[in-house]
Amino acid sequence: MDPHPLHLHPSAIKGGDSTNTSLTNPTAGASVVGLPSLMEQNHIHELAKTLPPPRRQNVACDACRARKVRCTQLPGQDKYAEQGRIQRLHCISKNYACTHYVQQATSEKKRSSANRRAARVSTNAASSSKSPPPNLSSPSNNNFSGGRSNGSATNNNNSNGNGSGSATGTGNPYGTPYALSLPYQLPNSRGATTSVRDATLQLLAYLFSPEGPTDPATSIPIRGRSPPRYHDWGELSVRLESEAFRIEFALDLVEVFFQICHTRLPLLNPTQFRARLKQALSLPSPTSPTSLDSGRTNSSNGDGNTSTNNEHVHPALLATVLAWGAKFSEHPLIVADRTSSPSISIEEDGLGLNGSGGGEVLIGPSRFARTLVNRAREVAEAEKVHRVSTVDHVVIALLIEPLQNQTPDEPDGFHGFWLTAAIRHLLFLQINHKSVMTNIQDPEARGTMIFAWWMACLADAYHSAYYRRKPQLDDDDYDIDFYTVDPLPPEVHDTQNMALSPREQYEFLGYYRAAHALARIARHMSKQLWRPTTESDGIPFEVLVALVNALNEWRDEHLPRVGVPSDFESEWDFVSAVSACASDATYHVMWVILFNAVDDYGIKEFNEALRLNQHTHQNPHPHSLPTHSHSHSQSVLMGMGSGTSGVGGIGGIGGGSASGLTPVSSPLSPGATMEMESVKHKVLDEAMHAALRIAGLTGVLTSNGYLKLDPAVMHFSCLTAGTLLARLGRPEVTNCVAGLKQYNHAYEEAGEEAIEMERVYRAVLKGESDIGHMSSVVAASGVGMGVVGGGQGEGMSVDVPYGGHHSHQGQGFFG
Repeated sequence: MDPHPLHLHPSAIKGGDSTNTSLTNPTAGASVVGLPSLMEQNHIHELAKTLPPPRRQNVACDACRARKVRCTQLPGQDKYAEQGRIQRLHCISKNYACTHYVQQATSEKKRSSANRRAARVSTNAASSSKSPPPNLSSPSNNNFSGGRSNGSATNNNNSNGNGSGSATGTGNPYGTPYALSLPYQLPNSRGATTSVRDATLQLLAYLFSPEGPTDPATSIPIRGRSPPRYHDWGELSVRLESEAFRIEFALDLVEVFFQICHTRLPLLNPTQFRARLKQALSLPSPTSPTSLDSGRTNSSNGDGNTSTNNEHVHPALLATVLAWGAKFSEHPLIVADRTSSPSISIEEDGLGLNGSGGGEVLIGPSRFARTLVNRAREVAEAEKVHRVSTVDHVVIALLIEPLQNQTPDEPDGFHGFWLTAAIRHLLFLQINHKSVMTNIQDPEARGTMIFAWWMACLADAYHSAYYRRKPQLDDDDYDIDFYTVDPLPPEVHDTQNMALSPREQYEFLGYYRAAHALARIARHMSKQLWRPTTESDGIPFEVLVALVNALNEWRDEHLPRVGVPSDFESEWDFVSAVSACASDATYHVMWVILFNAVDDYGIKEFNEALRLNQHTHQNPHPHSLPTHSHSHSQSVLMGMGSGTSGVGGIGGIGGGSASGLTPVSSPLSPGATMEMESVKHKVLDEAMHAALRIAGLTGVLTSNGYLKLDPAVMHFSCLTAGTLLARLGRPEVTNCVAGLKQYNHAYEEAGEEAIEMERVYRAVLKGESDIGHMSSVVAASGVGMGVVGGGQGEGMSVDVPYGGHHSHQGQGFFG
């Protein structure tokens, strides 16, 4: 074969053109033109190196020449059949995409756009010939802004003038016959003839629709027959075909949200939300228009209540509230779905503590609830919640974040994306400025924004410490120094005769100040610990000392007020118990985080001395080098808890040192080595006490069945403390394992975490260990393998805390 069939063919030397048969049929060309001899082949090779390439218009086919695109031809094959269609191959020999596909795409695009224009013209003409139905809104009056708008012909097929709609199982429940390129479809709620009621019904139909291999908006149910995928949610899921049942079911999920989740995340006004939702579901037409971009701020009607006549529930907010309710609902439909969902089987050897094999089976979470979480995120993305800065979008983003999977490695789970979006919106709205916050006249709106700000601020700090990431906010990013909606009246202190709102109770019990102080410690801990230099070199000793002092100071000042009281009342309800335990556990888990950091990275000065010894290959005096065989030093850390600012002034984190400490040089002196070992012992003791206390609190909540109703407030503390106890071989890990299994009711990742915790514990019982830089103090202290503490029974009880005040009635999220 000719090595250059397209560049310089022998026929080109003899004067043939690009359409010669020798190009299209090499066999035929061989009979007309003889094969080149050796001399001709050498001559062709020399010409190929010296002659310029042939002119493009001489080698291009007619189609490419007419369209003025580059063309390279493949001799012998100008067409081939693929999937029953003839495609050209004249442009692929040089790895260029065939221009036929470009031509086909552009032609079809022109044809489809022309068809749409013609259909739109005919539709507009038909709709303009009739008077618009009463009680229907125009696009300018439609409150659901920020989405796509479709023609009125589609809407007229799915709703009537009475506003009843036809979003039922016998018609298209999504209000639109076309699909987007995305795997999901936002309901058609922006049409010119779609009322707020119809838009809400279409949204419910979209949220409660079964998932299919294609976009659900493209699959129209057949009359009289339910989609087969409804059965994936249990036998009762076919009732979701009924519009009346969907409305009743949605209202039930809303009530679950306000009963369980709202106390932990009080961002919404329950009365106002219920009134707006019922208004949207009952009235056939919307009321006076309200702009979404204005933040949907509420207006006072003079009697202290908030007017709800001009507002409607944001579709993404409704989807998020329903997803929260589905997580914790005990509705028969969701119970049947959980029962029929795939279960998690526990190995028969179990945890190896009670002597009973077990073969326990964990009932998985609801697949319907998982679908609602995905749909809520999809609606929020389609509504541009993460892009447009409004008050509603701040609230929605803060509610979506803890709704998701809490595992950082999960592709669809917790990544801090929505939390970051909420913080960005708050900064854009300048809520971080005291002057802006004080100028908000409506008390309800001001209270919501203040609470949203502190929730985002605290969540950002705790999230950075929990998941080893840099915080989004710094201490100088805001100047808000007040923690209440309005100044509390003097009679507030008489709590016997006055029912306080959750926000007022937060301030009265000092929660905001305590949580903010701990958040600043967590924020600076993240800045110092989660950096590449710390990971490679170790934690500077001064930084470690400052963090230890800061946590001790916070405990002495705030824990007696916000922690679990010493007179813990057995009759405490769910809210009081979980709130008190969460505040207590948030502080104690900081010690476990600090222990894990020291165990992973070590102390910088200690590591440098060890590397220097390995580099020089010397054998110096035993006391001049660090060693992992030091016994527990009886000396206390100089300056521990006295004279060190720590994070009291916050600026001293990482830069200050304990009073009396001299700079540590390399090689280390025996005194410096003993001081480092003493600090490591201090961290170990505090971390072990913290893990045991969290395990005890978890045991109390688990025994009352509270964790299956907890929106992941205790989840990270339970997981982190239980992992440390498992790594140390402590039998108290059973409390945390039982708590995670109860969390599996709402968070499916918790069941797998419980199984992994059991596996780690069994491995430690067999002699395995993964303790790193803290191995010397762990071995010297004997805290592993159940030596300290006296066994499983002790971990079941809550030890005496550091104070005796009643705890607050609630808390922000993630802590």
